[in-house]
Amino acid sequence: GITPEMASKINASGLSGLKLLPRTIRHYPQGGLFSHTLGFVSRADSMNGQEGLELAENHTLVGTTDNNRNAGAPLQTTLDPELQGITVQALINGVTKHGAISGAAVVVEANTGEIRAMVSSPVFDANDDASFRNPFQPERILNQARTSFPMGSLLTPLLAAHAIETGRMQASTRIAIGKSLKLGKTRIVDVSTSDSLTLSEIVTRSSNIGQA
Repeated sequence: GITPEMASKINASGLSGLKLLPRTIRHYPQGGLFSHTLGFVSRADSMNGQEGLELAENHTLVGTTDNNRNAGAPLQTTLDPELQGITVQALINGVTKHGAISGAAVVVEANTGEIRAMVSSPVFDANDDASFRNPFQPERILNQARTSFPMGSLLTPLLAAHAIETGRMQASTRIAIGKSLKLGKTRIVDVSTSDSLTLSEIVTRSSNIGQA
């Protein structure tokens, strides 16, 4: 995994018994500008996407291998480099101003739904191992703009607080849960079933049925 410049120096040294072999690696011309969106590939195997579009669309990019010939298809995004750069700077300014640990920003074309810019902070450069691999810094490769927070889980404490404040329930109030609950045409289920849960347990377990 050395640079071409280093390889040239080693070749020029004339050391006997030393042989250098070429290896295909992925290079990202715009560095960290689209790092979170594009992601990166494995150092050991450039055909193995590990994050971002490299991972999500790996089957399209790689395609099928026939006689060692890659039959993959190119992937085109709607991202705009100029807007991406502006958004990156705006996010950096916002994170710095508010002393935030992380942040994200997305620019969407309202008429078409096309993603024109998607940035996340902290940043990394897929070309620079030290920016996220050495040492491994998982918080840097996490795309905050794509990380989902289940809204139900965020609302559960508010529902419970409202029930207690209005005097309808106490934290120890026990509620029948069961395997599912049907409301109209919608059937609500939990990942793990319970016969009954207290209001406190509904919050800690984020029970969908309990909330309903």
